[in-house]
Amino acid sequence: MTSQPPTGGEWPPSGGQPAGQQPPYGQPPNQPPYGQQPPYGQPPGQPPYGQQPPYGQPPNQPPYGQQPPYGQPPGEPPKRRSRLPLIIGVAVAIVVVVVGGLLVLGAVVGDDDDSESDDAFEASSESVKGDGYTYPLPEDWHDLTGDLASEQTSAGIDTFVGEEDDIDKPHTNVLVEVDELPSEMKLDDLRDQWQQNVASGLTDAETTELDDITIDGEDAIGVRFAGSNAQDIDVTQEAYLSIVDQKAYTIAISYQTDDADDYDSYLTGLLDEWTWE
Repeated sequence: MTSQPPTGGEWPPSGGQPAGQQPPYGQPPNQPPYGQQPPYGQPPGQPPYGQQPPYGQPPNQPPYGQQPPYGQPPGEPPKRRSRLPLIIGVAVAIVVVVVGGLLVLGAVVGDDDDSESDDAFEASSESVKGDGYTYPLPEDWHDLTGDLASEQTSAGIDTFVGEEDDIDKPHTNVLVEVDELPSEMKLDDLRDQWQQNVASGLTDAETTELDDITIDGEDAIGVRFAGSNAQDIDVTQEAYLSIVDQKAYTIAISYQTDDADDYDSYLTGLLDEWTWE
């Protein structure tokens, strides 16, 4: 079946149809025509993209105060990888899942007056290996990929590192999501929808389009959003998107906006050490 190019901000599905899951691109059998079905990547009964749960509330969860403790999500976790419209929605949610039900994202990086402010990335001797890439683990950070819950890994989160050694504690973190594209695409084909989802969950978000960069020779686009989360805490998420071997890579850092001086160039420092494999 020949896939049609995305139109009007729609994102294409990932290639192939997981068993029992998303039907092929186009008008799926036994489904209403386009224009009468949820946008691509939006499960039935879920709100449209752009109305995702606020930063601080995981997707597919009831509002805070009405959800079970972290690690006990209601119902079955998703059984398929997230589609591209969920990339940043998932990224936002993962920071929140780390926070859990504590609702204390303000403690993400803390207020340690004894620590020195230094936004320079420093690599440790350890490496983080993901799906088609490697990067050095930041000095004094921890690789928490193995601690991710199944609903995050099934949603496409490939690697996750943070300042704390306990994933249940809120902290500054970097995550990578990897999604396969159904056909050859360019960054500009994905830019608008991708940026829209970076901002999802933030109120009155201030948008900064970052200069295009190269990551180990591959072009990447970037954006930074600073806004308030559901708990009225100022948070910032900075992300880059690159396409390599027909896979979309989203690389994002999240931190408390008050600590922007410590982290506003941290991610680019990490990406300078990034290697595609």
